[in-house]
Amino acid sequence: MTSKKSYAKSPLFAVFRTQLYSQRMLLILFGVVLALVPLAVGVISLNPSDVTYSYDYGGINHYIAAQRQLMTVCGLIPLLCFALALAVGEFGYLNQRRKLDFYHAIPVRRSDMFLGRALLASVSLVLVLLVVLGQILIVNVQFVTISVGGGRLEQVYAAIWKNGVFMVFSVLAAYFFAVLVVVAAKSLWEAAFSLLLLSAAYPLSAMITIRIVQSSMMFYRLSDDPVMLTLFSPFATGFVALFSSAWTALPVWVLPVLLLQAAVCGVLGFWAFCRRPSERAESGASKGFRWAVRFCASAAGAFVGSYGLLYFLDAYPAFLFGSVLGAAAAWVALELLYAHSLRGLLKTLSAGAAGFAAF
Repeated sequence: MTSKKSYAKSPLFAVFRTQLYSQRMLLILFGVVLALVPLAVGVISLNPSDVTYSYDYGGINHYIAAQRQLMTVCGLIPLLCFALALAVGEFGYLNQRRKLDFYHAIPVRRSDMFLGRALLASVSLVLVLLVVLGQILIVNVQFVTISVGGGRLEQVYAAIWKNGVFMVFSVLAAYFFAVLVVVAAKSLWEAAFSLLLLSAAYPLSAMITIRIVQSSMMFYRLSDDPVMLTLFSPFATGFVALFSSAWTALPVWVLPVLLLQAAVCGVLGFWAFCRRPSERAESGASKGFRWAVRFCASAAGAFVGSYGLLYFLDAYPAFLFGSVLGAAAAWVALELLYAHSLRGLLKTLSAGAAGFAAF
C-alpha cells in the first residue's frame, strides 16, 4: 500500500520552513559577514612574501598556527554571535505574551516546535561554517601554493578541517546553552544577565581558587590551563581550546566535552520548553533556573570577596569576612534585580547559602 503522507507537510518540517522564512534576514546578514570577513582579513594578514621569507618547509606548522588564529577570531567569534542571535530569534517569543498565545494556539506539539527550530539552527550553523571554511581554503590555496609549494597543501587542509570540527561542536554547544537560558528566563534582559553570570561563575571561581592556594602554599602549584577553567562555559570552551593551542596540538579530549555540553543543554532546553507554562511570559522565570543563577552568583561573589580582601589585607579573618560579604552582596543584588525589592529576601536564602557552602 502506497503511503500518501508527505514529509513536507509534517509539523517538524513545517516549523523548519516557517522559521527559515522568519530568520531569513539574520541568515543573510551573518552569511554575508562570514563570507567576507575571513577572506578579507586573511588576504591582509597572511602575506605570502612574509611566509616565504620567515618559514621554510619545516616551518609550515607556524603558518598553520597563524591561520588557526585567523579562523578563531574571524570565524568562530562571529559564529558564536550567530548562534546566540538564532537562539534569541527563535525562542524570544516565549517572553512576549501576544506572540506566545499565538504560537501555543497553533495545533503543533511543542516537541515539534522545539525540534524544528533546533534543526534549522543546526543546519544554518553548519552551512555558514562551510562558508567560512571555503574562504579560508581560498586564502590558503593561494598563499601556501605561492609560499611553500602545493605539495604541502594536504597538511594545511587537514588542519583547516580539524579546526572546522572544533568550530561545529563549539557553536552547537553555545546555541543549545543559549536556548536553555532563553527558555528558562523571564525576559531577554534576564537571559542576557544570566548567560553572562552562568558562563563566568565557574572560570572565575576556579581561577581565584588557584590564586588563593598558590598564595597560601608557596611550594604547591595547581594547573591554570585555560581550557580546564572553561569546561562549564559552552561559549568559551571551544574558543579557548582553539586560540590557546594555536602553537601546539589541538586537545582532542575537548571534542567529547563539547558534545556533552550540547547534549545536556539540548535535553534540558527541550524539557524546559515542553513543560514551560504559557502564563509565565512576562510574569516570572523558572524557580529552578533562578535558584541555579543565585547559587552561581553567591559562590562567585564569595570567591571574589574573599580574594579581594585577602589580596589587600593579607589576613585570614579578612579572607573569611570577604567571602561572607561577597556572597551576601551577590544574594542581595540578585534579589533587587529579580523582585525590585527585599521583601522576599529570606525566601531565597537556600540558594545563597548553598552557593556560599560550595565556596
